[in-house]
Amino acid sequence: MPIEFKNINSTGNLTFINNGQGSITFSQTSSAVVTDQIKAQLTTSLTAYNAASVNNWVKITSTEYNNIFNNVPGTSKKGCTDVQVATRAVAAGFTEMQFSINNNPLTALTIDINEYPIAFVAETWNGNANVQFGYSTAYHTGAPTYGNSVAVTPVGACYYVRKAPTGIESAPASQTLYPSLKISSNTFNLVPNTSGWYTTNGGTTWISYQGNSFNGAAKFQMIVTTTKSW
Repeated sequence: MPIEFKNINSTGNLTFINNGQGSITFSQTSSAVVTDQIKAQLTTSLTAYNAASVNNWVKITSTEYNNIFNNVPGTSKKGCTDVQVATRAVAAGFTEMQFSINNNPLTALTIDINEYPIAFVAETWNGNANVQFGYSTAYHTGAPTYGNSVAVTPVGACYYVRKAPTGIESAPASQTLYPSLKISSNTFNLVPNTSGWYTTNGGTTWISYQGNSFNGAAKFQMIVTTTKSW
């Protein structure tokens, strides 16, 4: 009795089919395999990512951050430009800062409907700090909602990614959200010629940088995507 081996897919469950012609066909079928495209961009930080809880922020390298932007589907950058991220500018002293920035004084930086915030950059001037990424539902009013705390170390920009974002805190946003960064340190890196908001009282009263002597906002860039690929 002849036996025909028929391979349809390389993965999945093996089924047996009687073709009614005195032979047996082995047909292999499979369901789609979902690959975490954020995880796929990580090398140095892979162990930390695997150990993290879903939705938590994980510190990564600049190379991994760029790989996420270049290779994860549907990404875009918001906030500071790459040149601003790479530039060390003015140091200013605050014990705690929360802010939302924009490059146009008339248009706030936002996480838009159906966008996932998946990565961000933060920097202090010359000291260790803790940083939390969050958002508010109204521009420069109300206390932002924050995720887990991660470490910032000098000198230079530090990069972070969110593990498998899901749920209300990590989007996809169902309404326009205003990103905020809370940094616990005594010195921050400011970038000239941007505008934004800062506060030291939990976000209830925000103060604009625009037009004052600092003429800048703490360095911030985030990566968002409209495509869930994890």
